[in-house]
Amino acid sequence: MHSEDEAKFIQDQILKEVSKNRFSSSFSPGLLPGMYSMPIHAVPKPGTGNFRLITDHSAGQYALNNMITHDDISGVTLNNVHDLGNAL
Repeated sequence: MHSEDEAKFIQDQILKEVSKNRFSSSFSPGLLPGMYSMPIHAVPKPGTGNFRLITDHSAGQYALNNMITHDDISGVTLNNVHDLGNAL
C-alpha cells in the first residue's frame, strides 16, 4: 500500500511521462493484443523527502527481462555506454 505522498508522486509522474510520449495513455479496460505493461513503483531517494519512479522489468510471466536469453548477453559487461555500443 502506498502513502498519499507516494500515490500523488506516481500519478504526477504518469501524467508527466504521458505528456512527453514516454508512457502511453490508458488502454482501459485492458491492453491491446501483444502489448505489455510493467509495474511501476516509487522508492524514496536517500536523504531527501523525494521519490524516484522505478519500473520492474522482471515482474510477471511476460516480463521484458524474461525475453532476453542468457546466450544473447553471455560475456557482455555493460558498465558504460561505450560497452553497450560495442555490444550492439
